[in-house]
Order: sequence, then structure tokens, then C-alpha cells
Amino acid sequence: MDLTAMPSALLARRLRSRLWCQKQVAAGHRGRWMKLFALLAIFAVSGCGFFRARYDVRIVTEQGEPIPEAHLRYSWSEGGDPWTGKGVRRFSRTASSDQMGLATLSGSHRVIFVAAEKNGFYSSRVSLRDGRRNEGPFDIILRKISAPVSLHGKQAFVELSENSGEVGYDLLKGALLPPYGTGEIEDFKIMWKKPERNHAQDRFDSYDFVTSNSEDGFIAFHLPYNDGGVSESEFHTLYEAPDSGYVSGLRQSARNTGNEPRDKYVYYFRIRSHSSSGPIYGKIISGPGYRFDDNGNAFDFVYMVNTSGSRNMEPDIARSTAPRLGHLEYSLQSSTGLENK
Repeated sequence: MDLTAMPSALLARRLRSRLWCQKQVAAGHRGRWMKLFALLAIFAVSGCGFFRARYDVRIVTEQGEPIPEAHLRYSWSEGGDPWTGKGVRRFSRTASSDQMGLATLSGSHRVIFVAAEKNGFYSSRVSLRDGRRNEGPFDIILRKISAPVSLHGKQAFVELSENSGEVGYDLLKGALLPPYGTGEIEDFKIMWKKPERNHAQDRFDSYDFVTSNSEDGFIAFHLPYNDGGVSESEFHTLYEAPDSGYVSGLRQSARNTGNEPRDKYVYYFRIRSHSSSGPIYGKIISGPGYRFDDNGNAFDFVYMVNTSGSRNMEPDIARSTAPRLGHLEYSLQSSTGLENK
């Protein structure tokens, strides 16, 4: 069309009409883009499955050798209120490692919980957070099942009415010595003095376990704090109790590690070195915990003993006596009742 031949008024109307149409088209595109951006923002905030993170992992032995065909279960949560759990959706998936021990997991952009297992190994678990995405491969270590043995386990709960004192404890019978209990051999003394303040450091400074013989004692094995991103085996302590290096006091053994005395430890002990049946080795796997109030004092701890005299501390879970291993043994409860996705 020859626009120069058109009257100026008509030409002006045609140009205004075309400009108006162009504006409407642009506004429509802009509106659609705004809606798309809004939806993407909602997806991102709610943790919706549109955004998936890739986690590359490698299943290896303690020596770094790859473990093929390991079974992995992993889970995550999306949406809802993380504080109340209302509206939260939970998902679970499985994967297997290849011949190089490698596997790729696709899950939440926030955090996923992974358990890895294979016959002949202790299972391990780990939580992988947002910072671990696409930084792999992340090593998940499986410890070999070596030579598990039956261990004698005991969950001790000791109540003492006095505000201070000392009393002997028989580890094999799991009892205080008379007049407080029916124990027969003093393996160590529980020494305590009720603190004036109920503070963690004051509680720790107010008691000690001290062995009765010079060749007996404790060695503290420090368990570093795990805030995620570090694989943790269901059996994560020593296969054997140390042969030497024991000190008579439990508190001193913790100080010898160079770590905070109130940190988490497994305490290996040697008792009855002068006995015809000794020495006998064991470990305190939980505690000691010290509590007090106006009614008295109480200690609780969980320990396991190899009554054969061997230093082997690898428990056969099926054959070891009560209590079960507690936090050293776990099952992936999060896999129950989850949606497959």
C-alpha cells in the first residue's frame, strides 16, 4: 500500500491503530511471562519437584576401593510446614552403584537422606545438603563385617541419695557394691559431689569413674560432631579395644584426646588385669549421664563387655545380650509409607 497517497487524517488513524495493536500484543506477552515467573517462584519457594538436584555419590571401602552393586535408599521432603509437618510430602527412591561404585541420585534441592548397604558390610547413612549438589562424587564409606562376637550388654541406671561420696561398681554383674547393691568385684569407683549449679560443665566436673587397679583404666575415643554431609556407619567405632594407653580416670581419658571434655565419646575400658580371668575389655557406648535434683543423684550409661578376654569389640547384633546397640544400630524408618516418585 502506498501510504503517501492516503489522506493525512486516514494515515494517522491507521498508524494509531497499528501502534495500539502492537501494544496489546506486547502486553499479552508480558503478562504471560509475568505469570511464568510467578509460577517458577512458587515452585522454588515450596520445594516443588520441578527443581531437582543431582547428587553424585561413590560407595567405597575404608581403603577407598569401589563397591559395585551397593543398594541405596534415599528420601526427601517437599512443601508444607517443616516445623509442624502439616502438608509435607515425603518421597523415596532407590538406586544401585555401578562397577566403579558410582551412583547418581536426583532429589530435593534442599537435602536428601541416603542409606547405603551391601551384604558383607555395615550399612551407612548420610544427609546431603544443597551445598553438595553437583560437587560429586561424594564418598559414602561402607565398613566390612569382620569377625563379630557375642558381647554382654548392660544399660546401667545408678541412683544415689547422698550429695557426695564414692561407691564401687561391678561391670559383669551390673550392680553397685554393698551396701548399695549386690556387686562382688569393684571394677571402678563412681565418685561424685553434687554441684551447686545445674550447668553442663559443672556436672562434668562433679563426678569421675576411677578404676581400682593400676593396670586397668579407660581410653576415650572421640566422636566428632556430625551436622550432615559426613557418612556414618551403623558400626562406627574400633574393631578392637586398644592394647595399651589406659589411664585410671574416665575424665582424664577424655582430656587426653585434646578435645572438649563434654564432647561425645566412646570409652574403652580394661578391667581385672590382676585376675586369673583377666584382663577383660569393654566399652561405654552411651553416657555417662549425670543428673541430680533435691531427691538425690543418678548416673546412666550403656556398656558392652567381651567376657572371653578378647579385645574384639565388634558386636554380633543377633547374639549380643540386651540392650540392643541403640544409636549404633538403626533402620531407615523414613522409607515407610512414602510416595514413589
